[in-house]
Amino acid sequence: MTDVRSGTRSATVLGEYLWARRAAVQPEAVGLVREPNRRVPGLRREEVAKLASISPEYYLRLEQGHDREPSDQVLRGIAKALLLDASAEQHLLRLRRIQLRSPYSVPEQGGIEATEGVAQLLEGWSSTPAMVISGNFDVVLVNEAAAELGDRRLRQGLNLVESVFSDGGRDEPDWEDGAGRVLGALRYHGNPYDRRFQELVGRLSIRDADFRRLWARHDARPVPHGRMRVGVDGSPRSRATCNTFEIPGTDGLLLIVFTEDTL
Repeated sequence: MTDVRSGTRSATVLGEYLWARRAAVQPEAVGLVREPNRRVPGLRREEVAKLASISPEYYLRLEQGHDREPSDQVLRGIAKALLLDASAEQHLLRLRRIQLRSPYSVPEQGGIEATEGVAQLLEGWSSTPAMVISGNFDVVLVNEAAAELGDRRLRQGLNLVESVFSDGGRDEPDWEDGAGRVLGALRYHGNPYDRRFQELVGRLSIRDADFRRLWARHDARPVPHGRMRVGVDGSPRSRATCNTFEIPGTDGLLLIVFTEDTL
């Protein structure tokens, strides 16, 4: 997370996200002509403001973190100007909501627990592998069927993001694509003001160049369906097809259910 207290670009994660997405949009993509001496990596602030029908001064305040309460209409206009897809737009709106909840007093997610009803549900699925993870991708609950998948690596306390960057497999042709999807989902579901989130991102940023490069893209989108590594032995059962669902009323918990073709 970028923070004004460290002297970096923006006082808010909303401003940081706007800065990153603006830098990623080339002028030709929005119908603008690139001047020969153009030095900006993406769009200029005034160009985004014009496309979003707001004043350059107001956009500057948003990007620098001096205005924390933009309207949905303003943010949707900026999302359109920055060519954000539906998931990225929802992430932009969510960042605004997080800011309005006194972000620096948000409780940690690391110790979050699933409700009793969810725990009982997983226990009852004796033949359906399933687990519950936090928005930081820490495994909170895992039923016996899921614990038996692959080489039995799925367990409570495992962090799925750390496992992607520590289990090897980077020589596989689809590793980077999969790692990018995981990081996009972490940014989409995680709370950037949460201490556990900050520790996780900070630790991986220090030790892993691939993480730093992929995280800097600022992708933000859920992964409702995909393939997950459930082992590190390279066998056919080291990956499993799964579906991910948000659990209402649990402050960001996600339910991952592995489908029948993996059994």
